[in-house]
Parts: sequence; C-alpha cells; structure tokens
Amino acid sequence: YLFIYIYKQLNSYKMNYTQKISKIASKRRNGDVPRISDVLENDFSTSHITNVLNGARFNDRIVNAAYRLLYRRESNATKISKLTTKLTETKSMVAAK
Repeated sequence: YLFIYIYKQLNSYKMNYTQKISKIASKRRNGDVPRISDVLENDFSTSHITNVLNGARFNDRIVNAAYRLLYRRESNATKISKLTTKLTETKSMVAAK
C-alpha cells in the first residue's frame, strides 16, 4: 500500500496558476466568458473575468472555474490542424476525380 501511495504522489501533481492560465488560453473560444460568469453565479463582471484570463489580474476562483469548463476541450491549434488536413484530403479527392 505504501508503494501505491508513493507512486500516486510522484505521478500526480497539481497544476500551478500559470499552467492553468496557459491551458485556458489555448482552448478559449467565443462565448466562454459568459459561461464562466454563469458558473460563478455572476459574482464577477465579464470584464474582470476577461482581465483574469488575460493575466492582468489574479483570481484563483475564476481560473479554477474556467479550467474546469475547458480542460477536456481540444486546443484551438489541434482543431485547426485537423480541419486543414481534412480540407487537403477533400481537395485531393476532388482533384483525383
């Protein structure tokens, strides 16, 4: 049991504030700020939430709420690369006909 506990401690870590902000920035899309505001029950204005997500202000509660909403979403770069590969495949199929 001690080995399993130590293994879990070594292989799991909490992301720090800066890492979360970076992940959020890579996955953020239009309409996310009002959704975060709704999750936080409108305790903060949308401009304050935007400032926190842009790194101008510090608020753990906002960053954690945003991270919980966005952590499963694929990053914008990944999504764009998938779309471009699909587009090039479609163009090559059309050209082959």
